[in-house]
Amino acid sequence: LKYPTNGDYIYCVGFYPQDVWSWDATYRFTAELTGSEDLMFAPEIRGKWDAQFGTSADNSQRFSHLLTWFKVVVCASTHDAARVWGTINSISLSTASQVRVTKADGTAVSFAGEQVLTIMDAPIELSINQEEAGSIFCAPSSAITLNITTTEGITATKEMTVQGGFKAGYQYVMLLYFNELALVDGICTLNSWDNQNDNLYLN
Repeated sequence: LKYPTNGDYIYCVGFYPQDVWSWDATYRFTAELTGSEDLMFAPEIRGKWDAQFGTSADNSQRFSHLLTWFKVVVCASTHDAARVWGTINSISLSTASQVRVTKADGTAVSFAGEQVLTIMDAPIELSINQEEAGSIFCAPSSAITLNITTTEGITATKEMTVQGGFKAGYQYVMLLYFNELALVDGICTLNSWDNQNDNLYLN
């Protein structure tokens, strides 16, 4: 990175992961949601020869999470419930397919499209012990609906909500209890998303 010697400013925005973002003349910065990758954006900063990037709080790049992180844990309420449900084949949900950042200052973030993403990597034999089914990165929303299928041919849906909605930059743990009468109870808890301070260097 070289600064112009005539004192002009240069400008920089940050993207993570770097190789999934693209430029769109209408929506500016866009990226596809895969469910397995976090997406982050750092608003535009500027620097010049005698006021370079990172020399003050005003021109240091600050990344923010754009997605919500869900973890799903499953558990049968009784041994009989585990036998009724059998093996959990899939747990999926519907979310946006694309994120758009239409202003370089990061104040205009929106989501578009719709897709169904599967949370589980492999079937899970239900038991009375809690077992993590998987995790997924999704668009923030006021509520989510989990769709469940099993080897016993049972299908179920469970809507989950929290006060204030599911926000970007937060991790929510969904604990699903499977009961004998083919009912699912859900409990949602909020976990802190561990901060990791590291120096990032331009390629």
